[in-house]
Amino acid sequence: MRQNGFSSLELLVATFIIGLAILFGYFSFDGYLENIKLVATARLTTNQLRLAKQEARSLSRDIEVRLKGDAISITASPPQCIKLPQGIVFEGEKTFKFASTGYPPPGFSGSVCLKSKRSQKKVVVSSLGRIRIE
Repeated sequence: MRQNGFSSLELLVATFIIGLAILFGYFSFDGYLENIKLVATARLTTNQLRLAKQEARSLSRDIEVRLKGDAISITASPPQCIKLPQGIVFEGEKTFKFASTGYPPPGFSGSVCLKSKRSQKKVVVSSLGRIRIE
């Protein structure tokens, strides 16, 4: 006579396979979320640099943006300090300055790296004031 249902071994194997799928999915999703957070922070940084450049032109005065650790500091009126999301930091310290023309003075262009646990993005300010993410 044939019985309906599953054996204990079949249930154990099915549970193991589902557990493995969930485990791999979690690690894949975790890396995906970290990358999204890093890209969003790089965009935030470029937007703040562009805003400082625009403000320097509109107010006809120099504006400095200091990128250090997990914060963006802007010497505007009023001064601003923006904290980066947890787990993302600037590698080293970099100060960008925009003159009243909107261009960075000599020595105040360059790049800075944003780092997370597994990846990094570079924000570049050219000597002509072009701001981009690499």
